[in-house]
Amino acid sequence: MGDCNAANVHGTGRGRYNARDFSVMAYSTLIFDLSEVFISGLYGAETELAPRLGLPGKIVQRDLWIPWTVSFFEGRLTEKQYLDEVIRRGGWTGITADEVGGYLRRNFCNRVPGTEELLRRLSGRYELALLSDHAREWVEFIRQQHHFLECFSHRFFSFELQHTKRERITFLTVLYKLGRQASECVFIDDLATNIEVARSVGLHGIQFRDVRQLTAELKDLDIEVE
Repeated sequence: MGDCNAANVHGTGRGRYNARDFSVMAYSTLIFDLSEVFISGLYGAETELAPRLGLPGKIVQRDLWIPWTVSFFEGRLTEKQYLDEVIRRGGWTGITADEVGGYLRRNFCNRVPGTEELLRRLSGRYELALLSDHAREWVEFIRQQHHFLECFSHRFFSFELQHTKRERITFLTVLYKLGRQASECVFIDDLATNIEVARSVGLHGIQFRDVRQLTAELKDLDIEVE
């Protein structure tokens, strides 16, 4: 696969695209979610954790989404504080926070089929930004495992913004940092709730299901994907 010639700087830098070309394009900037679009996030971690804990997978997944999860993603808690609370609230026994963290990191290594290849085809044609609700410790690991993140000339994480995508201020901040109008951007995310918030500030939103569906919807917007 080809390389992405994008600046490896959070929140700054540009890719190979020529800004003058965008005068004839309806959309100049594509803003992507990370988890469940390019790689696995918390979903799927229950596959290995549930047998280890002797609990149903649905219960394990529910336990991972405690009320403190948002605070963790906003950078207000450490990973250990978050996982200790998950274990306590869930009544998990015989497992440590470090062990749970190991299971989660293995899950983060899984990739969603086809989306990295699509991203590389878009690189250089469009300004690419990443907007992810994620935690500092996990992003450090993900950056080491997934070098395709270099395709994004801008990378925004909730732990740095101190807000998640459930809030309008997150999208307004990203648009300000990008120097773009909402009408110039397309936002891609797997969660309908995030798409609704993005649309409330004027972004065109696409709810991701799989790469074939995403490719078709991008083509419908006259975005070059080949």
